[in-house]
Amino acid sequence: MIYVSGSLCSLFRRALTAMRTFGADRVGFRVRSGSHWLFVLLLLGGREAAVVAAHPQTTALHRCEQVAALMEQGNLIGAEKAIAAVLDEFPQVPEALNLAGIVAERRGRPEQAIAFFRRALAARDDYTEARLNLALAYLQHQQSQQAVEEFDRVLKALPDHIPARFGLARAFYDVGRYPESLETITPLIKLLPNHPEVLFQVVAVRLKLGDVKQALEDARSLSALLGSDPKTLQALGVLLLDNQQYAAAISVLSQAARQDASDARLLDSLGISYGMSRKLNAAIETFQKSIEAEPDRSNAYFLLGLCYEMQGQFQAATAQLEKALALDASHVNAAYHLGTCLYKGGIVERSARLFDEVLAKQPENVGALYHRALISFESGDYRRSLVLLQKILSVDKANLPAHFKLAQVHLKLGNRQEAARFQEAFRELSQERKNKKVRSLRTYTGTDDLVPELNPQ
Repeated sequence: MIYVSGSLCSLFRRALTAMRTFGADRVGFRVRSGSHWLFVLLLLGGREAAVVAAHPQTTALHRCEQVAALMEQGNLIGAEKAIAAVLDEFPQVPEALNLAGIVAERRGRPEQAIAFFRRALAARDDYTEARLNLALAYLQHQQSQQAVEEFDRVLKALPDHIPARFGLARAFYDVGRYPESLETITPLIKLLPNHPEVLFQVVAVRLKLGDVKQALEDARSLSALLGSDPKTLQALGVLLLDNQQYAAAISVLSQAARQDASDARLLDSLGISYGMSRKLNAAIETFQKSIEAEPDRSNAYFLLGLCYEMQGQFQAATAQLEKALALDASHVNAAYHLGTCLYKGGIVERSARLFDEVLAKQPENVGALYHRALISFESGDYRRSLVLLQKILSVDKANLPAHFKLAQVHLKLGNRQEAARFQEAFRELSQERKNKKVRSLRTYTGTDDLVPELNPQ
């Protein structure tokens, strides 16, 4: 089996605890998949038991036990050498190949692990544990379509196989097959109604399917279940944040922060949730706490500066964005937003240099193109402004500020027919955009305030 933390002894200690909780035939342990921790349930007994539980009927299996003992001691280098020696003598023993895959996975060599699991299956096609490990390795390393195929094969042979069902649901989710993901995991909801990782996956899938009401109800149940588990609460909060459920994200992340107020990244997620909800004072206070917890992260200063910019406090924003760039000169977003704050503060020459630096790295950065076009227009360089604005429309045909400014540029250049065309396009786009303009930490570019609801004449 694949495990990424703890020893085999601790695995079986967790198994005993899980047996008391979920029944004597099910245990749980954690693996990493994407950005979330998830429990994978393993059945103990028969071929599904760990290699260390196998009776040493052969020399190869006995030596595999010795390899597992080295892993238990945390001696992965020794385990790797030992399993290589076993395979030199017994290159086709499936249990040895499977264990070699586990060692490779623990050593951070996913491609090698996958190759070993495939060799184990080539030696014995019905070796369910190796197929499960192969599927988990695929899932863990973002090869989700291959994971779907392997989990499906396990389930065809063993329809009640819990880890394969859970893994298949997650793999379906990762490839965007959300209805099949929900259908696959539904039996586990009844079997394990209070299992946090099952509920977590159900919330994720229902959010993707647009069943927000039920997803939020499940999220409330899950957050109550996870009252003292800040890491999983944080993962749930980030999931809600990613799906634009900001109020629910604030509730869950606040609960996590009460458990662990020193986790800077948790505080960042909470601050972003406040910012997306336009609760900028709360966002600012949260980012300040994040900086106190971990003062050397440029992105925290960037987020704090962005909040000040959204409040119109350009001097305060400038101070924080300068700190972000001092810590990370390659932080393009910090450079861009510093440029916008300096521009709004009348420091045009430096803002122009910053926008040029941004465009050197991101030639299609619409915000930087627009501000650079404004500066060119204001300096009388209408043709350069025209070129920059046209480039914006090549990237974003419906860009409202660019249409507005192009009408002005064409008027300056004497192209009245073109000016009229862009004026009309501006009116049409304005009507479409009416009542839809939302500024947030993710969409705010600093250009929104530069488009008056007027004809550009």
